[in-house]
Amino acid sequence: MTMPKTVPLSVRVSMEDADFIAQLNIEGAVTPSDKIRAIIANARLRQSEDQNYEVALHNARDQLASLNDAVGRLELEDQKHSELLALFTNWLSEAFAFVLSARHRLLNNLMTLEQFEHGISERTFRLIEAVARMGVTSQAPCYEKGIVRQGFNPLIELLDMIIEKLEKDTDNG
Repeated sequence: MTMPKTVPLSVRVSMEDADFIAQLNIEGAVTPSDKIRAIIANARLRQSEDQNYEVALHNARDQLASLNDAVGRLELEDQKHSELLALFTNWLSEAFAFVLSARHRLLNNLMTLEQFEHGISERTFRLIEAVARMGVTSQAPCYEKGIVRQGFNPLIELLDMIIEKLEKDTDNG
C-alpha cells in the first residue's frame, strides 16, 4: 500500500494563533501538524456537498462540545442541573444536522421542499412537546424551578386563541 504524497507547508501565524493551536483539543491530534491536518479535513468535510446526517450531527455536537463541557463542569461544581439546557443543546445539534444534511438532497432533487418543511416541523414540535413535559409540574428540572411554567403563560394565551379559532372554523365548516 502506497502512502499518499504529502507536501510540506511552512506557515507563519501570530503568537495568539500558535497558542490557540497548542490549546486546541482535537481527538487524535496531538502535534500542531496533526491539528492543522484535522482542521483541513474538517473544512473539506464541511465543503462536501454530500455531507450525510451522521457527519453533520458529529460536526454539530463537536461545535457545542466546549460549551457542554463547561456547563457540565459548572453544574458539577454547583451541584445543580438544567434539563432545559441539556434538552436544547441536544435538540440544536440534531436540528442543525438535519438542515445541513438536507442541503445536498434539496439541491439534487432528492428531497422536496415539503419533505424539508415536514422535517423542520417535526423537530420544532418535538422540542415544544419536550419542554411542555417539563412544565407539567411547578418544579421543572432547571436551575430556576418555575422558568418553564413562566414561559408557558403567553403560549397558553396563544393556544387558547388557536383552539377558539379551530372550534369556530369547525362550526362554520
